[in-house]
Amino acid sequence: MTALSSRLSAHDSVFLNWERPEQPMHVAECMVYEGHITAADMVRMISDRIHLLPRYRQKIVKAPFDLAHPTWEDDPHFAVANHVAERTLPDAPGGPGADDRTLSSTCGELFCELLDRDRPLWHLTVLHGYRGGGTVVFLKLHHAMVDGVSSVELIEVLHSTEPGAPAPPRPVQEWHPRPVPGLLARLRDVVADQVTHGLDTAREVVDLVRPGALEGLARRAATLARATVDTGPLAVRPLSPTPFNKPIHPRRDFAWVELPMDETRQVRKALGGTVNDLVLTVLAGGLGRYMRRHGYPTEGRELQAMCPVSVRRPNQSGAMGNLISMVVAPLHVGQTDGKARLEAERTSMQELKRRGQADGIYEVIASAKYLPAPIYKLVWKLWPSGWFPLHVTSTNVPGPRQPLFLGDHELLHWYPFGVQWTNNAMFMCTLSYREHLVLGPVVDPEIVSDVWEFADDLRAAYDELRVAAGIAEDAPS
Repeated sequence: MTALSSRLSAHDSVFLNWERPEQPMHVAECMVYEGHITAADMVRMISDRIHLLPRYRQKIVKAPFDLAHPTWEDDPHFAVANHVAERTLPDAPGGPGADDRTLSSTCGELFCELLDRDRPLWHLTVLHGYRGGGTVVFLKLHHAMVDGVSSVELIEVLHSTEPGAPAPPRPVQEWHPRPVPGLLARLRDVVADQVTHGLDTAREVVDLVRPGALEGLARRAATLARATVDTGPLAVRPLSPTPFNKPIHPRRDFAWVELPMDETRQVRKALGGTVNDLVLTVLAGGLGRYMRRHGYPTEGRELQAMCPVSVRRPNQSGAMGNLISMVVAPLHVGQTDGKARLEAERTSMQELKRRGQADGIYEVIASAKYLPAPIYKLVWKLWPSGWFPLHVTSTNVPGPRQPLFLGDHELLHWYPFGVQWTNNAMFMCTLSYREHLVLGPVVDPEIVSDVWEFADDLRAAYDELRVAAGIAEDAPS
């Protein structure tokens, strides 16, 4: 496992500086388990594994006078029980028990409660009374701590691949929190980190004049220039109108659409494209249907989606924080033929890969480390409320294909819940688990009143591809 860095990166700090009441900056997972699990059970099982998750015991400590990004320090008052709650879901109309809509709205309420920054930035709630059976666990993890891939890795650490597997052995030496450094010690650390950063920068400059280095620099500059040409105009061009790009509120609903993994593989084999091409095609089709139904013409239109791309290397498994770039993917919402829309999405994504857009955008993200922390913080604090240059965000995170178990309890369903910002009232996160590809739309219900209606749009857009691939209408979906 990669050693944990104490000081947040510039990228990690974005999610602290950009957080607002209407814009919580944590990701979440809604997990449905077989059987009955209590809060006490969760506390015990997490306590048995907490030594494998040292970041779960650390809290954010600001640098003196905000001269640098914050650091992660041991919480002297850490207790797992402080991060676990328990409640019973309200009955749905016609009860008893909570249906999917009730679970969605309850998790939306839980999501909008900001995490306490005086404690480690995670919290889970055990939920009982779901008609779907078993126990639901709603877990929140701050985006300053994890990205999509590392959040899945963390959840895998808490589980085993066999029921009733014994907890991993605890360290021989009992954990005791290190005292939080005082003001002078933290100021000294800031100075030391700045000196180290300066030396690293000097080495990078020296490397630029080594034989052959200019060729690599030219390639990086060309890649950055292409990314700037692709994305620069979006920052100054007014966002084309949709029914879901409006300033968001502190409210959330989410839904889920489970697609059989084997069937999606048949669709891709018949029609071509990657998993991500298929996801973007379904998203574009669903958004197009939603827009037309709400009076927004789509003929000839494209929307822009921000799609995070992991740059996590194999030797960085277990590394915390955010190791991501992104691409700006066109969504062909005006193309009403599913097969043609998939071909358009596939061609667009191939072109973005050819142009190296993700590499260029990563150069921009990585260059943030050269910006002084106080200025970088100010940029995000002063970000215009209600403005973002892209219509929607779509994430796609691979999860485990084998069943996971929390003690004796099988994880039956795993529904992702993503972050929204500024004017993006609709977000879609995609997660693969076991035999399903799970589409997870998240909305602000004051702008998109019925997330399940949009989930039906996604299902209909996928069914278009099934038909185009020659899969029988009565085949299970």
